[in-house]
Amino acid sequence: MRNVDLTSDEKILFDQIDFTGRDYCAEQAHKLAKSLIERNVIPKIRLEYFTEPQYNIQGRGKSRLQNWKRENLDEILKHPHFIKYLQYFINGPKISPEHIYEFEELVKKSDPITSGDTIDFCSLAKKQAKSSGKKAKDEAEEYYKLCLEIGIDEETARVIRSAVMNMK
Repeated sequence: MRNVDLTSDEKILFDQIDFTGRDYCAEQAHKLAKSLIERNVIPKIRLEYFTEPQYNIQGRGKSRLQNWKRENLDEILKHPHFIKYLQYFINGPKISPEHIYEFEELVKKSDPITSGDTIDFCSLAKKQAKSSGKKAKDEAEEYYKLCLEIGIDEETARVIRSAVMNMK
């Protein structure tokens, strides 16, 4: 799992974008997204997270892209709510590198991953999510993305997401 390598022009655009959403820069985000798409550098699973219905758990059979109800890709890429997807396309899940490393090590230790390993993954994800101090709902989705990126099957990724979502 890695960040997308940006060209010098893309880096300039990236640095101009306020990813907190307070001061959205639609033109810069649009140009950056178009460039990444044209260069075909967004990891496949990150694009699929956005474009494939099976990865949109609460999407009622629609992908995140289909939920925009717009037909023009340029409109979507300029929309302020697209910024979180652009950030994900570039940086991957919003989980600390230490936590990602721990998760990857558990994957290596468990290879091949079986249904019996699910408890260990759920326990680790919940422990890490609690220590982050973020909302369980937000963390659950980030762990779902992480699971998909490191090769955990979708069914197990959903179970882990649910465990984090429902933690107290």
